[in-house]
Amino acid sequence: MATLTILAGKGGVGKSTVARYLAHRARERKTPLALFDADPSNYSLSRYYKDATSISSATESGQIKFLTDKVWPATGQGDALVDLGAGRDTIFAHWAHRSNLVTLAEGEGVKISVLGVLGTEVEGLSSLAGCFQATQGARHTMVLNHKNGEEDDDFSDVMEHVLFKKLAGTGAAVVRAPTMFGNALKKLQTEGITFELALVGAPTDDGTARISPIERQWIISWLRGMDASLKEVP
Repeated sequence: MATLTILAGKGGVGKSTVARYLAHRARERKTPLALFDADPSNYSLSRYYKDATSISSATESGQIKFLTDKVWPATGQGDALVDLGAGRDTIFAHWAHRSNLVTLAEGEGVKISVLGVLGTEVEGLSSLAGCFQATQGARHTMVLNHKNGEEDDDFSDVMEHVLFKKLAGTGAAVVRAPTMFGNALKKLQTEGITFELALVGAPTDDGTARISPIERQWIISWLRGMDASLKEVP
């Protein structure tokens, strides 16, 4: 059974980092995973994975066409992952609702999984709730993600918000992404280095390693932490 995974959430919370983690693990397992970059403002996912299919229009109709003509047909070939752009949750929710997506997916033998990535601010909870509402019956997960791997992030405002509690109370799983020690995560983002490349030192053309042995250990630890966090998701 194929799985369509949607990465939702406001801008700047680390959706693409989570998407890159999922892509990395799939490739390690040699599991085919079609990647779709639906962020016309940043094209974050396709910056790391050149084989990702990128949206070409920033309009609402363009995103609906992208989801309809590019993303959905790919589920007939296997697993697919979509990294939504900032402010695109509402458009996805509208498309999912009008398409009766969960029922359609069940008929086609496709599972829907929506991962809502949250930072320390409550903005984004409302649109994420819309995504979950439009995909009732799908697997829903809220990922509390540390921006740039920083350890001092405080999620109390988000976790105490009535909407967060409502979503958790109606079956959405809640997981915490691990922190990454040092500045390795920022380096990966600044230089556009995939996890695959980082684990071999991300050498330049002359063989100079951009990721030190210690930084590789930090990255390995973070990847294992993500494994442990998401392992609990039903």
